[in-house]
Order: sequence, then structure tokens, then C-alpha cells
Amino acid sequence: MLLSAVMFSQTTKATQWEIDQLHSKIGFSVTHMMVSETEGTFDTYKASLETNTEDFSDLEVFIEIEAASINTRNERRDKHLRANDFF
Repeated sequence: MLLSAVMFSQTTKATQWEIDQLHSKIGFSVTHMMVSETEGTFDTYKASLETNTEDFSDLEVFIEIEAASINTRNERRDKHLRANDFF
């Protein structure tokens, strides 16, 4: 019986999705001193989702973000954020 269970798990094919970077973004918003808000994105990343079940009970999410790709649309701030103080 154990052998058949192992064989079943080996033949189960995972369903996997890759994030479409043309239609997605990884963004953030930070409130500064309760007065202003800064928004930004990370422009270089990879992300995928994988499951073996129809109900997604075993869903795994994989994400890899290149910290140096931070973009707040302010070159001076971005340079500071890429320094050792942050990333």
C-alpha cells in the first residue's frame, strides 16, 4: 500500500503559473512622518505559483526581487535606498 501511495505522488503533475511582467508590478507605499506618502516599484523580479491540488491547499509562491531595481522616480532617493543603509 505504501508503494502505491509513493507512485501516486510521483505521477501527480504540478500546475505552475509564471507572473506576466508586462501586466504585473511589485509596488509599495510608505508614509513619511504621517504627512506624505512615497510610492515605488521594483522593476526586476521573478514570481511563480505552483500547486498539485485543485483546491490550492498546497499552494506555493516563489518570488525573487532584485533590490537594486527599486524605483521611486527620484534618482537621489533611489541611490540612497540602494546603499548599505537599506538593502
